[in-house]
Amino acid sequence: MIELFILISSTIILYCFILLPKFGFVNISNNYNINLYTIDNLTIFLFIMTLFSILRLNLYIPLYILCFLIFLSLLTKLSYYFLLFKKNFNQIFIILLLTILFNFELANNIYLGFDGQAIWFKKAYYFKNNLDPINTTMPNYPFLGSYLWAFFWKFSIIDFEHYGRFIYSIIFFISIGAYLSFYKVKNIYDYIFLSLIIYYVFKTNYLFNGYQDILVFSLLIIFFHYFIIFLNTKSNKNLIFLYLTAFILSWIKNEANIYSIIVLFSLFFFNKDKKFLITNSLLILILFFHKFLIYKYYFEINMSLQTDNYSFESIYNLKVDLNSILFIIVSFIKVFFKNLIIILSIPLIAYYYLNQKKFSKYETDLIRILLLLFVVLIGIIFIFYIYTSLPLEWHISTSLDRLVFQISSILIYPSIIIFNKLNNKQKKI
Repeated sequence: MIELFILISSTIILYCFILLPKFGFVNISNNYNINLYTIDNLTIFLFIMTLFSILRLNLYIPLYILCFLIFLSLLTKLSYYFLLFKKNFNQIFIILLLTILFNFELANNIYLGFDGQAIWFKKAYYFKNNLDPINTTMPNYPFLGSYLWAFFWKFSIIDFEHYGRFIYSIIFFISIGAYLSFYKVKNIYDYIFLSLIIYYVFKTNYLFNGYQDILVFSLLIIFFHYFIIFLNTKSNKNLIFLYLTAFILSWIKNEANIYSIIVLFSLFFFNKDKKFLITNSLLILILFFHKFLIYKYYFEINMSLQTDNYSFESIYNLKVDLNSILFIIVSFIKVFFKNLIIILSIPLIAYYYLNQKKFSKYETDLIRILLLLFVVLIGIIFIFYIYTSLPLEWHISTSLDRLVFQISSILIYPSIIIFNKLNNKQKKI
């Protein structure tokens, strides 16, 4: 009973760290949408924590800063928080309850996967004990997820490492809020649809075993949230948040950096303004090269996508054969049919192509953009496997399902558009 109380308290405290510090990017005078509020606040919170992780700061420094911001925020904006929670009480209660249930499962199943134990836990342990994570296994792997893990582990009510992993489920549920802000969910079928997604994530176990894929999955949801809004509004604020999210993704896993850069390149097709073209080009270059520079001149190690893999020499000498390509194709098909998001999306996408006239030009364009980006990212992963210097069967068996899981998050947005049209909801996105 005591541990259950501590678990609930810890979950609430974690949400407070994200919800309460208001950094001024959102107009608080008239915005009481809890989803938009938490998504923006989470993005800023993770951006700041990313900077702290790169600097490898003692965990007490972000603690003091965040506590000060929380105190200042409560002092100046208490009435706003009261109205925010009052207006969104039912949704807050449901999300909080689901998060507690997820964390309860984690507390009763503290199993760490192989990479979770060998790589990400070690980095978290080093951060917690004020040691340099560069000296751990896979020093060229980014470590934001481990920094968050260590931070909430160190300052949890009880000194259990899995309490630090509670932040992963919270980030996931806040990302679900991005979908909830996309359409107002009222229909029972909407709840069933989202419930299936939540259940699928729950069953994948990526949330609980220390792997970082759930963070990539969740942040890609938020990334595309800002991507869609920017396409619709051309707002500078959303462009800033889009790049902040891309920056955060680059420090979760190396492949996530590639995903975000490819998506950002697509913006050139939607905005021909010279100023935007120059700005976006410079930002993409910074996003692409900043990690190489930080690793080389600050960490003093060479950064690579994957240790002992994808070297120029191995790629140059690689001989691609038809059997390998066929094996990769078959492996992709098998993984697709194990991924619930893809399985749910296929009939919805089929419905769209059979009933395109029912959709507005905006809806049609958005669906096609997102589906095309999904196909492109799948193609990039396909190329990764063609040019891998690791044993192909082993490489695919240990990573393909997780990589497909990461980018399957993209499909939920077009699925929601189609699903709501199927239910005769004529709402503006």
